[in-house]
Amino acid sequence: MEETCAPGHVSSSSDSGTPGGDQKLRVTLWIFLIVGAFFTLVNLRWPIARNALCYAKAALGITSHHFNVFAVAHDRAWTSGKPIFFSTFAAPVVWFFGANAGTIIASAIGTAFFLWMVALALPRLNKHRGLDSSLMPLEFVLVAFNPLVVYQFWSAYPDSLFAGLVMLAFILTDVIASDPERDTRWHIFGLGVTIYLAIQTKLYGAVLLFTCPLYLFMHGRQLVIRSSHPASKIEILAAVLAALAMVLVSAKLGINPLLDFAEGGGYGGYVSGIVDSQIRDLMYSLSMLGFAILLVFQAALLCLATRAAWRAWALAPTVFAAIYLLGLIPFPGTCYNMRYFLPAFPFFAPTLAAGARSIRSTARRTILGAYGAIALILVLTFNLASAERVFHPILSKTSARYKLLSAWLDNLRLPVQVELKKQIEATNSGVPSGSVLYWSSDYYETATHGLAEHLGVKKGLDIRYVLQPSEIQAPSGPVFLTAFTSAAPTDRLWQAPAWATVINAGYGLFRLDPISVELVPVSGDFVKEGNPIRLQAMVSIGDHLKVSTIDFLEGERILGSDREQPFELNWQNPAPGRHEIVARVKYGERDVMISESAAVYVGIAASEHKAKATAGLAWEVQDEAVWPPYDALYLALNKNTLGIHFDRVNVPQGARIANAYLEFTTARSESQPTALEIQAELSGNAPALKIEKGNLSRRHRTNAKVKWEPGPWIKVGEQERSPNLTPVLEEVFAQLGWQPGNAIAFFIHGTGRRDAKAFDENGQGAPKLYIKLQEE
Repeated sequence: MEETCAPGHVSSSSDSGTPGGDQKLRVTLWIFLIVGAFFTLVNLRWPIARNALCYAKAALGITSHHFNVFAVAHDRAWTSGKPIFFSTFAAPVVWFFGANAGTIIASAIGTAFFLWMVALALPRLNKHRGLDSSLMPLEFVLVAFNPLVVYQFWSAYPDSLFAGLVMLAFILTDVIASDPERDTRWHIFGLGVTIYLAIQTKLYGAVLLFTCPLYLFMHGRQLVIRSSHPASKIEILAAVLAALAMVLVSAKLGINPLLDFAEGGGYGGYVSGIVDSQIRDLMYSLSMLGFAILLVFQAALLCLATRAAWRAWALAPTVFAAIYLLGLIPFPGTCYNMRYFLPAFPFFAPTLAAGARSIRSTARRTILGAYGAIALILVLTFNLASAERVFHPILSKTSARYKLLSAWLDNLRLPVQVELKKQIEATNSGVPSGSVLYWSSDYYETATHGLAEHLGVKKGLDIRYVLQPSEIQAPSGPVFLTAFTSAAPTDRLWQAPAWATVINAGYGLFRLDPISVELVPVSGDFVKEGNPIRLQAMVSIGDHLKVSTIDFLEGERILGSDREQPFELNWQNPAPGRHEIVARVKYGERDVMISESAAVYVGIAASEHKAKATAGLAWEVQDEAVWPPYDALYLALNKNTLGIHFDRVNVPQGARIANAYLEFTTARSESQPTALEIQAELSGNAPALKIEKGNLSRRHRTNAKVKWEPGPWIKVGEQERSPNLTPVLEEVFAQLGWQPGNAIAFFIHGTGRRDAKAFDENGQGAPKLYIKLQEE
C-alpha cells in the first residue's frame, strides 16, 4: 500500500492490521487537527515570544526582499543566525496575516504535518513490534494529547515541523530497509531532500546523517540479498550522503548560500557542550528528558510495569530514537527545551499501548482514565488563559519551592505571552499618541527591532529601537521606553541612561525624565574630626524641566536644603564615624527623585564606593560575549568573568592600604564549593565597562591576585565580604597614571557558583568597595 498520502487517507504497511484500526486512526488524527486549530484561533491574540521572534523577523525579511531567500539567509540582522527553512515556509503566511499571526499559523501547519507523519509512522512501528493496528488510535493519543504538542500549534516555533521531518526521514528509511524488493531509488532521493530540509530547519537535523545510515546498516543483510537494483541504490545513497556532507562542509567554510554555522543557530553551543561538557550539565539534560516523558505520558507510564510493554521494544527503531536523544544530551540548551524531544515520543507510544492492552480491563480503564483527566487539565492549563489563571498560584508556589520546575516548563510559554500582552496594552494606554517611544531590546541583538507594531503596539507613535537604554541621548523633555526582554516584563530598568530619572509606569513601561543628580563629597571621602563635610549635588536637567528644591538627608533627618545652583551642603561639626547621605530633588510639578547615597567617614581614613548600574557591572562568558547583569551577579557561573567598575576613588597615588574588600549582598542561597580569584585592571584610570565582545578579557590585569573560597551563602539579603584586597589595590595605586578621583575595575572568575544582587533595593544590594588607609 502507499506510504505517503493525505491526512484523510492514512494507511498501514502492516499486513496484520485491521480496517477498523486504520479508520479509528484517521478519525483520531482529524480530531486532534481540529483541537489544534481551535487552540490556534483562541491564542492568535497573544504576542509571540523568545526565539519565535527571530523566525518572524526572518520571515519579514524574506517578504521585504520579494521572497529572495538568498538575500536574507546570511544577514543576522534578519535571521539572528537561525536556519532559514521555517521562516521561508512561514513567509507567505506572514505576508498575508502579518508577522505575529502568520508565524503562529505556520507553526500550526508544521504541527499538523508532524501529527500526519506520526499517523504514517505508527503502522511501521507496530509492524516491527508485532502489534496490530487496533492499538494505533491509543498510540496516537499518547503522542498528541499533552500540553507540549498542543502548544506547538500556536507556539510560532519550527520544532514541530522539524519533528515531522525527522519522522518522515524515519518512514522513508524504514521503507528502504524493510521493503528491499521495492524500487526505492526515489525514496532514497526523497530521504536526502528530507534530511536537507531538516538541517535547514534546525542544525541538529544533521543527526539524521548518522541515524538513517545506521538504520539501513542494521538491515544490511536483507538489503544485499533481497534488494532490487542494489548497485544503483547504493550509488544514489552514497551520492545523497556525500551531497549532504558537502552542504555541512560548505556551511562551516562560510560558502553555503543558505546555511551557515553563525552564532544563534546552536552550532557553537553544541561544540562547546561536547568539548567542555560536565557531569552536572549532562544530568540537567537527562532530568529534562525524564520530566518531558513524565509530562507527556504521566499515568500511562504505569503500563511499563508489564512484560508485554518490554517485549514490544524493537531494536532498529529504538536505536534510531536513542541516537537522536543521546545526541541532544551534551547540548547546553537541552536542559530547558523539552520541545527538542518531540520526534522521540512516537517511538515510546507503542510500548505503552502494548502494556496497556496486556493488563486487566478495570486496571486499564483506571490508568487510561487518570491519564486522560491529567492530560486534559495540563492541556487547558498551558494552552487556555482562563485555565492558566486558575492554576497559576499553584504553579507559582511549586516553582518557588522546586527551582528546576521553572526551567522544565520554560517551553510552555502561555504565562509569558499573557504578560507580554499586558506590556503591549500598558504601552498603548500609557504613551500618548505622537510621543517618542524607545523600544529597548538586545534579544539576539536586534531580533525584535522593527516588530513593535507587529506585536500590537498602536500606530501613531515615534518608535525608536535601541539595544540598551544607555544608548539613548538626552532629550529636552520626558520620553517613554518599553524594555522588551521577550520574557515577562521587568519591573526594573537595567542600564538606565545616566541622564535620566526613571519612573516605572508598570509592565515594562518607563518614563525617562531628563534629570539626573550625582552627590559628590567635595571635602573628600573622609575628613578629620572637627572638619565640615561639604557635598555638592551635581544636577543635569533637560530644557523643559526645572529644579525647585534639593534636600540633603541622612536617614530621615534633613541636614540642609538649597534652591539655587550650585546645590551644596556645608555640614559643620559632624559626629565621628560613617555618614550615608542622599539628595532629594524636587522638580517639575510634583516629581521627586532620590540620588544614590554618598558615604563619608569622619575621623577614619576610609572610603566606600558603590558600583553604578549603567557602566559599573558586566559579565563575560567563555565565547567573549559581554552581557549586563539583568537580575543578579553570577560569580563563576559557567566559568564566566564578572567585571565591577568603581569611579571617583579618592585614594592618593602610592597609598598604603590597611584593609580593603568587596561586599556583596546574597541574592540566592548557594552552598556548592566555589573557588574565586580576584584581580584588577592594571591601569591608572580604568575605563567604564562596555557591553561589547571581549571588553573584559582584553584588559590588562594586575599580577597580584586574591583567592577567595567563600563559605555557604545561606540567607538572601545578607552581606558577604571578600578577603583583603590590599595587594591588588596597592599595585593599581602604584601606577604612574593613578591620581585621586580615578576609577578602578575588578575581575572575578573561578569555579562553582555564588549569586549576588546587582542593584540597590531600598539602598542595599549593589556591590561595594571598602578601603581603609594606613594611619600616618
